Amino acid sequence: MGHGLHDDMNSDGNDFLAPLRQALHIAHGPVAISLYNIFILYIVASSLVACYGILVGGFDIISHEIEAATGGISTILVGYGVVLESRRELMEFYRIYPKYYNEFEGELDAACHGPGLIYLVLGLLVEIIKEVITAPNNIINTDGADWPLTVVAVIFLLLSSFVLVSQSFGLIRMRFFPARQSAKLQPRH
Repeated sequence: MGHGLHDDMNSDGNDFLAPLRQALHIAHGPVAISLYNIFILYIVASSLVACYGILVGGFDIISHEIEAATGGISTILVGYGVVLESRRELMEFYRIYPKYYNEFEGELDAACHGPGLIYLVLGLLVEIIKEVITAPNNIINTDGADWPLTVVAVIFLLLSSFVLVSQSFGLIRMRFFPARQSAKLQPRH
């Protein structure tokens, strides 16, 4: 069989995967993405609280503590970033596009692409910092640099929090308060 759009049709021409496509479309919609953002924001906040505890504990940071505080969230940010950045490609893979592609979907793809890249990069940077701190000192001597490196990781996590919140508000606004052509200011005569 071929790999065209009609491969998922049964003999009478009905798309038997239509309910699954509908569920996937909803799962990649602006409200769902905002809910994912809130969940990830909770995890980022938990990591920030753990990092704060490490930082106020003094300059002698134990590497397994920073690994526990940042390891999971860095992986989550990288994975989530890849999925968001690739929203359009996923919709094509699920064969939701081109059938359901419209201007709103294009704007939503664009609203996911940039933040997705940001989550990916910030997650990678936090992961790199974690690996540098946890590497044995005979490989990478971070003696005395653990505290400043942890501060940098915290800054990256704070930036990811800002982007998560900002993107969520933008997606909710996009979904529930779409820009109207008639709402634009008209020049007075």
